[in-house]
Amino acid sequence: MASAVDLYNRLQVSGGLLLIDTRDSPPPPEMLVRGAVWLPPLPDTTSAFSLASLLDRLDEAARSAFARRHLQQALLLHGGDASWAERLATALVAEGAANGGVLGATVCSCPVEQFVREYPFLSSARAPRAFKAYPNVIEPGFLFLGNRRQAYDEQMVVEELGITHIVDLHDGDMPPEEPHAAKGVVYHNVRIWDRTDAVLSPHLPKVYQFIEGARHAPRVAVVGGPSEMRTNRVLVHCNQGVSRSATCVAYWLMKRQKINADAAVLLVRRCREMADPNPSFMVQLRRMEERRHCSIL
Repeated sequence: MASAVDLYNRLQVSGGLLLIDTRDSPPPPEMLVRGAVWLPPLPDTTSAFSLASLLDRLDEAARSAFARRHLQQALLLHGGDASWAERLATALVAEGAANGGVLGATVCSCPVEQFVREYPFLSSARAPRAFKAYPNVIEPGFLFLGNRRQAYDEQMVVEELGITHIVDLHDGDMPPEEPHAAKGVVYHNVRIWDRTDAVLSPHLPKVYQFIEGARHAPRVAVVGGPSEMRTNRVLVHCNQGVSRSATCVAYWLMKRQKINADAAVLLVRRCREMADPNPSFMVQLRRMEERRHCSIL
């Protein structure tokens, strides 16, 4: 099954996804995940069915989306009872990509209402017409990884995600700008190039301390931030959210979960597929792993 974090992070990738809401009743826009098509259970929940027979139960837009399922990944949502979602996922997988079907089908583990309450800005009622990618979740409700464009979006960062702390890794000739500092957001700036001759390792412990310091500190009052949030939230970003910031998050995972460098990078990539520390940064992570191991012996 896919977790709420898996669903959130998958929604930050444009295309290739067939999102199906399998609840009994038509959900209102504020409780429907953006891009989802509604396909309620059959009246007879035990009888066999064909995927073609389901098309008559969809509206025109949903029918068009369902018809384009070839080579997509299907993700099925439910309201708590996942039995119809599981039957539908089985049928979608059985059809097979070779016969015009999906590449795979997964059922989300959490009820869709819970997901929309956590991420209301991803509902059909609030999502913009044009695709909008948010920073990826690394630790739910706490740590996010993204790019510079996202980090400069006040609505996204301050109002919707409720970010209170930002780690900004920027080019060596670029002064820190701190666009949300006037709102109360706390910054930790690292001036470093994304090059193979750049030495990032001395900065990693300081980034880790900044992130963990935010975890244990009282929530910072940020003007315009969600009033219901009680804990701090951290965004780590560089220009593209691929190399420098991904390396910092991988180091944080190494320390936090006591895992090696390669395992940490794999976890980062599970959350953000494009994450790819440059070869030099990977070498530096592995050296820090070796030093940590030697210090334990």
